[in-house]
Amino acid sequence: MSAGAHAAAAAAATNRKSAPRKTENSTPSGHFAAIYENERFVRFKYMHNN
Repeated sequence: MSAGAHAAAAAAATNRKSAPRKTENSTPSGHFAAIYENERFVRFKYMHNN
């Protein structure tokens, strides 16, 4: 990665952080569960409580 690419990435991160965040008024109705395949971690999956 060149120095110019790093500066551009840092500027993008700064712009993203200054953006207003969305606030959720509803209570979350789920959780994340770890998914394993062949006894190895693969990914997280969001499990809904519906």
